Amino acid sequence: MITATSALAVAVYNRHSTLPVPDYGGGGPVLVSDRILTGKVVNQSGLPVAEIEVGMADGMSCTTDQEGTFMLKDVPAGMHRLSLRPQATRSGQADQFIQIQPSGTTVANLVYNLEKSRVGLLSVTFPVSHGEWPVEFSKGSFRAEVHGRCDGLASQFRNMAIWPVIHSSSDGNYWIQSKANVDPTTNTWDADVYVGESSGDADKRPQAGEKWTIQAIVAEADSGIDAYAVSSRGIPHLTALPLRYASSNVITLKLKDLPR
Repeated sequence: MITATSALAVAVYNRHSTLPVPDYGGGGPVLVSDRILTGKVVNQSGLPVAEIEVGMADGMSCTTDQEGTFMLKDVPAGMHRLSLRPQATRSGQADQFIQIQPSGTTVANLVYNLEKSRVGLLSVTFPVSHGEWPVEFSKGSFRAEVHGRCDGLASQFRNMAIWPVIHSSSDGNYWIQSKANVDPTTNTWDADVYVGESSGDADKRPQAGEKWTIQAIVAEADSGIDAYAVSSRGIPHLTALPLRYASSNVITLKLKDLPR
């Protein structure tokens, strides 16, 4: 169970976006000892990018390790400009606006294009961890919606596509869904996902109290991921995909009331 961990909120903006940076007010940031920003920096193929300096305007910074992982502690809450640049050359800086949550850990997996000096972020914004996930029943199947953002990513791919991925604790498999609908004008995406069905097979019917994780992956539209999305079998883990992709934050929740 992931505790005190938040998905990146809808307010995530790239410096190349035409969207304004929102003013949340609140009289400025307040430091608390348990507020952390952590994540990974990867390239468009999902491979970790080491020795990238991740910094904030107040001078707080760290460098990614060989796994692309970074962590900043005691981060002020609110909207911040996060800057990335190679530690060796200290050039080609790329910036990403990110909303730091009031408490706990904010997770950000960043896609960094060294050649274009661009950074992007794929995130699931609905549902949120430990929140409600409305499930509807129609024509024999249970379905639900997933929404997210894809700031700064379109310019890093020739033909970008996003696939939601859901995982149930009851069967242990990861189920890649059909491609999401992407709106490049607002850097948002949404998808209708299959959660289960009402049939004689009890394994295919979702249960109240069942634990689920929800995330998304991004890659070229012709990467071959579609072949897994239409498969009737899940995969044991995303690492089983013989393809390159970048992934989002992970949402963890339990199903509550389900339609009959």
